[in-house]
Amino acid sequence: MTQNPTTGAVTAQFNAPTAGTYIIGIKYDSKSIVGDPAPSPGTTVHYNFATTGVPGSTSGLDLIKQ
Repeated sequence: MTQNPTTGAVTAQFNAPTAGTYIIGIKYDSKSIVGDPAPSPGTTVHYNFATTGVPGSTSGLDLIKQ
């Protein structure tokens, strides 16, 4: 896995042993931003995750200071 430092895009690449359809799972975890400045009270920070070329793959989460 690599991440573009400019865009933040992450690329996963692997060599399949045979041709075919492979399904990979990705777990998103908000712990990666622990220690970052919190949003102002009443402010929501939204993160979107998507797979390029896969319609309907966008998913996201809202982070709200409590």
